[in-house]
Amino acid sequence: MRSQILKELTASNSLPTLPAIAARIVELTQDPDVALDDLAEMIQNDQALAAKILRTINSSYYGLQQKCASIQRALALMGLNPVRSLVLGFSLVDTVGEDCCGKFDFTSYWKRGLLTAIGARAVAEAKRFSGADEAFLGGLLQDVGMVVLHRALKEVYEDLLERSNGVHASLLALEINELETHHAEVGAMLTQRWNLPEELVLCVRYHERPTAAPQGVADLVRCVALGNLIHDALTDKDPSTALRSLYAKAQAWMSLTPTEIDDILVSVGDSAKELAKFFSLRIGEYRSDREIVSEAERQMMQFSRSGEHESYTERGLETELIPTPERDGLTGAIGSQGFLSALRAACPAACEGRTMLSVAQFKLDGAEALVSQHGPEAFDEAVIGAVVQLRALFEPMGGIVCRLAPTIFGVVLPGTPKQSAAIAADRFRKQLPLSIAGWIGSDRPATHPLRVSAGVAAIDDESRATISSADELMSAAASAIKDARASGGDAVRTFAPSAAA
Repeated sequence: MRSQILKELTASNSLPTLPAIAARIVELTQDPDVALDDLAEMIQNDQALAAKILRTINSSYYGLQQKCASIQRALALMGLNPVRSLVLGFSLVDTVGEDCCGKFDFTSYWKRGLLTAIGARAVAEAKRFSGADEAFLGGLLQDVGMVVLHRALKEVYEDLLERSNGVHASLLALEINELETHHAEVGAMLTQRWNLPEELVLCVRYHERPTAAPQGVADLVRCVALGNLIHDALTDKDPSTALRSLYAKAQAWMSLTPTEIDDILVSVGDSAKELAKFFSLRIGEYRSDREIVSEAERQMMQFSRSGEHESYTERGLETELIPTPERDGLTGAIGSQGFLSALRAACPAACEGRTMLSVAQFKLDGAEALVSQHGPEAFDEAVIGAVVQLRALFEPMGGIVCRLAPTIFGVVLPGTPKQSAAIAADRFRKQLPLSIAGWIGSDRPATHPLRVSAGVAAIDDESRATISSADELMSAAASAIKDARASGGDAVRTFAPSAAA
């Protein structure tokens, strides 16, 4: 079946073909010594394409300081890759188009492609990768095999689309089971036929299984895979699963923190509508970043209230370090004894210099005033929400979240640098009061008194001579949180061994 389908596709007259100008530019740009003036002249021969490129380059998405009036100027300011990326992007949109009949959902197709492309580029830029424009094209090209399969198989493929219920993973499984091939393989075949660079062909081939990508393109493919999770987080009915996967994989693959991913989500949401207009694409609606985070928090808070803590708790490291942890009845978080057990279990490796160990402690200031003004239910909401947000921020980093006292929380972070712990702690400090305002029915955080003070300490190369036990690490974190409160609260302080000495 597989060989028959691929043979039919290869011989099919319905395969999309790149416009001549795009094909020529692909050919010329394989030469590292290509003359930019020759490329500019070729692009400007197609006045409609040149106008689209200039309009896009002058948009806020690219953020040029001065208006660019010509393709020559664009190439001089930005280099070859961004301009080539736009040429291929516009050509791809024109090539794929939208069929006049059939049940193929082009709005969803382009929504996934564009959101992934923008997300992949943003991830690459955050990591300062040189292939940000290739990441954009990889996202835009990733599902072109779906269009090929639809054109070739018509009703057969539409049946698979209908049975998948719009779930991309389900479609992939149906393709493999019933066609013995899948759209990633078909798309790679097409992009190879278009003579696109090898890294783009491999990006299309491996975008569904990024960990299998060859080493030379692994980062590029993982940028696209994270772009897919960004799309899922922006569009899924329940974004909490996609968000947790996005945070975890961004941390594991790219060492990007949840704070950095949240910033990327904002940029993708802001950019997609603008680029959709320039590319003349209908991509429908999607959530804002704040709506995603709020919905994920609500889902997790419902789990907490119902006692279904295990349904969303990442167990791995927690199970290894704490054989029989006590749990807080309100939030399901590990209690003070579990916190101490985790700290003591992780401490020897850090003290021996085999790894590092950070701990963050948080004090909710103003709890009595919150209860006085808004009632005890508001305090319960704040505590449950605090644990939800701490888990979202710290569990992807390998953290163990604990409730140590009614208004005090701790996070044990084996293998995490002190700086990363402090950044995430500050994110929590800023985020929780804003969220509480919504939970208690206010749109302004100033109308409630709850604020966060935080202290961070670590056993690392800088502090190992000063801190050599779990008790000393806890004392250092307590000293840092005391400094935060002494400065007026609503602050994060890190323990400085040199100052203590």
